[in-house]
Amino acid sequence: MTSPIESFQATYRLALRRHLREPTETTLAAGHEIGRQALSDGLSILTVTEHHFRVLAELYPDLAQFTSTQLEAALQFLLQTLAALDIATRGFLDRTRGYQEQRARAEAFEELAQLRARESAFRRAMMDSLQEGFFVTDHESAITDVNAAFAELTGYPPEGLPYRWPHPWIPGDQESRLEHEAARETISRDGAGRFTLPIRRRDGHRRWLAIMVNSLVEPSDEQSRRIFVGTIRDITAERAAADREHAAAQFHSAVAAATSVPEVIEGGLTALRTLAGVDRAIAAVWSDHNPSVYAVGLPGPVSWASLDEQVQDALMKARQDPLPHVTLVRTLDGAGAGGALAMPISAGGDAAVWLELARPDLVTAEDRSLISLLASQLAQALHRARSYDQARTVSLTLQNAMLSHGELPDGFAVRYEPAVQPLEVGGDWYDVLPLPNNLIGIVVGDCVGRGLAAAAVMGQLRSSCRALLLRGASPGAVLEDLDAVATRIPDARCTTVCCATIDPERGVLTYSSAGHMPAILSRPGRPTELLTSANAVPLATVACAPRPEASTTLTPGATLLLYTDGLVERRGASIDVGISAVASLLAGAAQLTPELVTDAVVDQLRPPSGYDDDVAVLAYRHPTG
Repeated sequence: MTSPIESFQATYRLALRRHLREPTETTLAAGHEIGRQALSDGLSILTVTEHHFRVLAELYPDLAQFTSTQLEAALQFLLQTLAALDIATRGFLDRTRGYQEQRARAEAFEELAQLRARESAFRRAMMDSLQEGFFVTDHESAITDVNAAFAELTGYPPEGLPYRWPHPWIPGDQESRLEHEAARETISRDGAGRFTLPIRRRDGHRRWLAIMVNSLVEPSDEQSRRIFVGTIRDITAERAAADREHAAAQFHSAVAAATSVPEVIEGGLTALRTLAGVDRAIAAVWSDHNPSVYAVGLPGPVSWASLDEQVQDALMKARQDPLPHVTLVRTLDGAGAGGALAMPISAGGDAAVWLELARPDLVTAEDRSLISLLASQLAQALHRARSYDQARTVSLTLQNAMLSHGELPDGFAVRYEPAVQPLEVGGDWYDVLPLPNNLIGIVVGDCVGRGLAAAAVMGQLRSSCRALLLRGASPGAVLEDLDAVATRIPDARCTTVCCATIDPERGVLTYSSAGHMPAILSRPGRPTELLTSANAVPLATVACAPRPEASTTLTPGATLLLYTDGLVERRGASIDVGISAVASLLAGAAQLTPELVTDAVVDQLRPPSGYDDDVAVLAYRHPTG
């Protein structure tokens, strides 16, 4: 197994060669990391220095080949490597044995003072050369020394030392204070730690720091109390990028299920308020002169006329801006510029949003970037919702155009309920048509699939069924011929159809079913009946000739109901449960008109989230006299 010194030598040789070949800030920073590892492994400054010159001798046997630029680069790399060891241990805290010997040999106070001054100057130069912020704390967490980078990152210079606990850059909110206190307890218990903590710079801006702390024992302290050395690095940009990604994912989840403009706007404003520190949010969507207004964080209903003139102006200006950038405005309470943002959320210039931030301080670049990102996602969700509404309108218009809209014979009512989510045209259909000999033909069918393909199948089968009924075919014969038709139509296989004829004068119902939901018949004074005597397989599946056909009597006031499976099918539940629920509702339907029967069945059986499949319902009430 490789020893720590062998591992160090190999790593150092590779890093030094890379730096000499092409010196950059990145290759120089590698020396600092190697020095920190050497400190952790207990290697001495002498060991590091000897290995440095050994590597140089290997690389450049002839000193004439060693240019002044390479000499300077090599020296910088060595100093960067020694910085961590010299500052953290021997140079600053432990005091190197060589310096102790020099001080011991000093024959006069002036000589010792000069030595200490040179030591202090060297240590200060080494500390200030570090790219990362560096600090030292005593056993009571008071910061006793910092470098220039620390002062630049926090805004607190060495002139203010010591910075006692609680440190002045800890933010005032309770969550941040608890985070800093937890980090302090960890360091006190374990002697070391790595943390990501928020601070508030002296100028008021909030930053995020990556902090690494280790403990040492000061040899000159008789009580051998621990002191702590640490480094800090600004990771605000990386943190902001991660926060933006997380917020964007949460925002997408909040509006992904919304399918209408109000749902998108209301869900988006609520998510913005939660994720971006927004106190109040208002959105305006123009369709005419007075826009629709949505708001969160404001009491009571909000209209365009009730908005403050400043908010109206900001929204009007933002909607006319072709670019989706953030525009700063003043807060409603007059706290100062930068407390609120206004921006467009539609490329068409007909929607904008106004956001007042919860914090009264100036909006940071990170705030602007996050809110701009979320507003852009809101604009995309709004566009999807509008496209969804438009496509749904087109789909339903097409669906309705393909269904029967002629005047229904007396005693009939139909109801079509489209599914909540899918936009495509469905394959459900119904038909009621007068036939020769004073008969009435009724059909309810359901094609497999959705979209225009299913609509095309539905249209062809519906036309064929009408033609067969008008030619005088009985329900069973109609379904036999539809079997032949369905075998020649792509995607028509497995279509279910219930076909029937009614003789109002004789009170006779003749029916046949190709795998469809059983029709339900409710006769006054008698139990509700499922018409299952003429059931067979769906169209074009297996040979089924002749198709079964059955007849039953329609007594005065009887109610007949035909429907598609979307009415009774529920995930995780038996379809028989749904059919029984329909039968129970129909048992008390004698006092309702056919229109009210269809409404009651569809409305009372509707799931809380709406139907996930199209529903077609046809009701017939036989005359009472």
